[in-house]
Amino acid sequence: MKLVIQRVLKRLGYEVRRLRPPSKAPLLNVLSLVVEDYLRRKVERGDSDFFFVQIGANDGISVDPMRPYILKHHWRGILVEPHPAAFARLVENYRAEPQLAFENAAIAEHDGVTFLYSPKHRAGIGDLTLTSSFDRAAVAHISRQYGTVVEELSLPALSIQSLLAKHSVRSIDLVQIDAEGFDDRIVAMFLRSDVLPAIFHFETGSLPPERYRTCLDLLAEFDYRIVTVGLDAVAYRQGKSLGAAPFSTYYGYHLEFPATDAPRHHSAGQKATWLSQPIFAQGNGTCGFSVGSDSASGTDQRRKCPC
Repeated sequence: MKLVIQRVLKRLGYEVRRLRPPSKAPLLNVLSLVVEDYLRRKVERGDSDFFFVQIGANDGISVDPMRPYILKHHWRGILVEPHPAAFARLVENYRAEPQLAFENAAIAEHDGVTFLYSPKHRAGIGDLTLTSSFDRAAVAHISRQYGTVVEELSLPALSIQSLLAKHSVRSIDLVQIDAEGFDDRIVAMFLRSDVLPAIFHFETGSLPPERYRTCLDLLAEFDYRIVTVGLDAVAYRQGKSLGAAPFSTYYGYHLEFPATDAPRHHSAGQKATWLSQPIFAQGNGTCGFSVGSDSASGTDQRRKCPC
């Protein structure tokens, strides 16, 4: 009976898997691997400049994956933070980095004014600006947990197009997004702009399943390779950004970022599935294959590694 149910669901496009207990092993820092790979390729082309845009920078310290890179490499970039209190701390925390630009604004579809909701600060509780959101109901739930109320902030709003035009941005290496459940919409705004970033790093943990899948499908349409680790996703326009081969040689290893569940260019009725984690193999010409299936029967087809 179990096999019958599995076969019926498979024909409908579903797959049943046994849930595995969570592992205590630390997650791989995929962003670091991608950035190192990208930087190496840029240097090989004689380009050492790097420009980023960070949406939802908060204070530049709290849970911030960009800070180590900024302090080490002194990258140029724009940091956008809508909450006034967090923005003031952000500017202060980067006072020794004059190459940075700052925007105290919210990112929206159109320029104008919008409302940000945040738990109102009171004595006895820590900084809750990280939980600020455009979703009032979500903030109200958090506020009740901390015994406070929702604070409504009226803020200037900028579209991605206006933000890039204001700062004369013509090329972006990395976009970092932490927008409390609105990350997918900001990704879409960048993809509709005139400047496609080489790398996206954004949160997926707060996205409903359908919006999560739509976001990854959209990125795949623009030739990004995607991997999700924990609550975050990294999308790398590897082949288009620097003329890379389908695989990236990284310090003696091959690292592939497949477009998760977003197959293209296959015939009608043909299904394709992709792994959602990076695959490592020896990069000495003997690694054998990459992994993925793309056949009507669902059988695994392994492609020879070009190394």
